[in-house]
Amino acid sequence: MSDIIQIQHRKLVHGPCGWSVDFTAVVDDIVQVSAATQYEPAQFGSALCEGTVLLADDDPLPTTHQEFLELADLVADWQPITNKNY
Repeated sequence: MSDIIQIQHRKLVHGPCGWSVDFTAVVDDIVQVSAATQYEPAQFGSALCEGTVLLADDDPLPTTHQEFLELADLVADWQPITNKNY
């Protein structure tokens, strides 16, 4: 599991499947920065990523920074952002 270095943006979204939270965050060890060699394993670095968490119908909506941090830890699939201006 990768560590979240900094949450840059968070947004509560109400869609057809209920509530979700969209995050933009700097995530550690998410992109490969050098290939593996015969002597060294691949190296990974941090990158700006997007991720989403769906909330259950009975989950309260987050209101505090701590609640958003706890939800960000539940993002299962951080996707690096390429060619976007944030």
